[in-house]
Amino acid sequence: MARPLERSTLVGVVAVIEGPADAFRCTGIRRQGAGAEASGREFGGPGGISAVMRQGESAWRRELGARTIVDVIAPTSVPTADRTRRRPASERMPA
Repeated sequence: MARPLERSTLVGVVAVIEGPADAFRCTGIRRQGAGAEASGREFGGPGGISAVMRQGESAWRRELGARTIVDVIAPTSVPTADRTRRRPASERMPA
């Protein structure tokens, strides 16, 4: 997070806070409950839920990657933006 605000993307902020792992984690729900006794061949590829969630996450990451911190604070009042920029990181987020 040492980048200038105009080069700090929102997807970068998410990665710093949440880590680099995908937000959606498939738990293999198809292998549980009704139909779980089916052969392994039926579970070879990604399931419908997993495929759609990954497409959605990809679109979400692309959109956040196209936005910077400046894009978010630009519509706010100048005093708020200035106050946010001047505060040391230790005061912005509790440890």
